[in-house]
Amino acid sequence: MNAVSFFKPEFFWALFFILVIILLHFFKRPRLTLLDFSTLRFFQADAVSSSRNRKLYKILQFITRVLAVITLIILFARPHDPRTAYSIFGNPQASVYVWIDNTFSMEYTKDSLSCKYNAETIVDSMHAILPSTIKLWCFDHQSKEFYLYGSQQELHSRFSGPCDIREAVDRFVKEAQAHPDAVFTVFSDFQKSTLPAIDSAFENWSTVKKPLILVSCTPELPWNYALQNAAVLENRVTAQIRTFNHTADAVRAVVTMNGINRGETAVNGVKRDSIATVSIETMKGMETDGLVSLDVNDPMSFDNKDCFSADHRSTLRIDIVGDRTRNYVISAALNAVSERDRYVISLHNESDVTYEMLDSSDIVIVNALRSPSRALDAFVTSKGTSCKSVVFCISASDSSLVWSRELLARAFTDNVRSMSIVHDTVYPVLPDTVSELWKQFPSRVINDLSITRYVRGFSGRPLVTFKNNDPFVLFTEDTKGKNWVVLTTSAGITDENTLFQNAFYVPLLDRCISFLNQKSRVSRTVWNAGEKYRNPFFRNDKRVSVYFEQTLISDNIAAQQLISFNETGIYRIVPDGEFPVFVKVQPDPAESVTLYGVPHIYSSVSSPVAHIENTEFIDTVHGKAASVRHIALWIVLVLLLLSEFFLVRSTEHVEHSGK
Repeated sequence: MNAVSFFKPEFFWALFFILVIILLHFFKRPRLTLLDFSTLRFFQADAVSSSRNRKLYKILQFITRVLAVITLIILFARPHDPRTAYSIFGNPQASVYVWIDNTFSMEYTKDSLSCKYNAETIVDSMHAILPSTIKLWCFDHQSKEFYLYGSQQELHSRFSGPCDIREAVDRFVKEAQAHPDAVFTVFSDFQKSTLPAIDSAFENWSTVKKPLILVSCTPELPWNYALQNAAVLENRVTAQIRTFNHTADAVRAVVTMNGINRGETAVNGVKRDSIATVSIETMKGMETDGLVSLDVNDPMSFDNKDCFSADHRSTLRIDIVGDRTRNYVISAALNAVSERDRYVISLHNESDVTYEMLDSSDIVIVNALRSPSRALDAFVTSKGTSCKSVVFCISASDSSLVWSRELLARAFTDNVRSMSIVHDTVYPVLPDTVSELWKQFPSRVINDLSITRYVRGFSGRPLVTFKNNDPFVLFTEDTKGKNWVVLTTSAGITDENTLFQNAFYVPLLDRCISFLNQKSRVSRTVWNAGEKYRNPFFRNDKRVSVYFEQTLISDNIAAQQLISFNETGIYRIVPDGEFPVFVKVQPDPAESVTLYGVPHIYSSVSSPVAHIENTEFIDTVHGKAASVRHIALWIVLVLLLLSEFFLVRSTEHVEHSGK
């Protein structure tokens, strides 16, 4: 890239006027009249030398004037260094596009001023010092459009969702086509959770060929306390306190319900960069919805509170796929405990289920497959919108095993080759009766239940075995991150076993569901504020209302495939005539981490990219608005004009002394 470029190269057409000046100079030279003298002894001795000096001064004067005109033309063309991103501020016709990080971490506050507020103040100052001809555009996180500074009433805005730098870059690329002298300016703390999105948004920046300025709002010596994973169990509320770059001393954790203090505890001596669990006892019979908060002076206050709700903790949407006539007993068994756990259960044939239904479920139970299903194929081969859980029952019949093997092969490539049907009468044996999964069972051996056919050869971690040590219930995880509990025999109405006729049936299914619930609880029940999630009742025939803090915020969301919430707290999604689904919305926990960096693009592209601290940015912009190259050219122009003045005086002196 050349070291010098010009914002207005069209002014170089004026160089043709220099040719006109040269021609006029030669055509308008004074004509000499030759006179013959018989002798020169009557002329002064320096007359001849004065004439020669006058010619020399005239030539120097002409050259000086030409150089002055050239310098003036260059000034109008506005030279700049294209290798420097800041040089764009020297262009009076520039367009400056600004994106301010809208994530929670920008709320880090020092001396009562947040990083986001400081960034917005810098934009205000930049508008004040830039020439009025430079247009300043700011990105609106709601409309995903750039607006001209001053056209909206207020630049300052609240949190509006996860990092949307990709939308801003895409919009800038489109608008920059109409504004060739454009620069993209990013204000961010470049926190760890934001960096991947920023690097991804700028991965093709070399093709854009526009200046990029990364203004760092990273706080000095950052630290933080975060309160997470609040939960309620009877008359006790638990939560986790995480510390980042600081030790937690003299901190109070307070439980409030309906604005009333229901309990508190002191927290001391939590080590730096560690996690401590606090338990706060509340009065029995109190409300089960509430808030845990930290009473502490913390620069990141957005993560000092966390909501809890017993309903939010236990609600599960379960879809059962397969032969409905054989699977209704599974639904009946789960409904037997639904009053306590509030399962939302739906039965589907293979041909009736859709991918949207499966992807919006918390747990999918597959049993008694009779035919292939495109929806199931898509479900097991995709990652989906969040971590999912599957209970898969491998029926030990030749026809069902074919479909089961084909479906399992899509999720586990090497885990189904040795599957085969075993004809043997066996009964389940629990690994223990004291663990969380199997505690309080009267006996490890379930000898009043017989299994006559099952499948051998699928591998995983055994949760229950048969008397011959073959696995009965296994746990495994596929390559897409789904959690699987696999039963090696049918769980519905079948002649393979007497499972559905036994008292072990209901607790077995309930414990399997609870086990998967614990594995995927965070991703299932907690949404990050501002992020879009698949609507669990998309295309529902019934009206689906949404409540937040007892206030109706949406009358019907059944037609919306994706939904998101910006306010943190407990949301209640209520389909008509069905149990509600409770969703806790919280800031992304990654936003609490006080780790920062520099985008990879700063050192990976050839386009002019600059990284600067926010405290230095305004001074740099102010300096570049009056470019050093312009100052040097003005100095050259002044020197040429002074030379012209002295040459004129010298010419006059020579002419006077030669008379």
